Amino acid sequence: MTACGQCYPFAYQEALKWLLLPSRERPKLRVVHGIVVDPWDGHDIAHAWIESRGYAYDWQTIVARGEQPIPIAKFREIWQPHSMTRYTPREVIRNTLRFNHYGPWA
Repeated sequence: MTACGQCYPFAYQEALKWLLLPSRERPKLRVVHGIVVDPWDGHDIAHAWIESRGYAYDWQTIVARGEQPIPIAKFREIWQPHSMTRYTPREVIRNTLRFNHYGPWA
């Protein structure tokens, strides 16, 4: 299984941004660590992404390709994620400090 890009630091940064928002402005947000299946070659890839407001936000889509987030259902259809663990933003910050890296932790 391979991991590439900056998905784990991206997810951490998004969690941190969320924590800095006034509490009344915080949408429901979960950071997800899991395994996705590369649609081109079928290999498993360790990955992290954000799920919020019905959309999946991941580094490859938002930063690397400069595209808009995609609906969670479409993300799941394309990437077939499995072995997922969902974290609150506070859990992400806590785990990053505890393990001294952005993930995955499980």
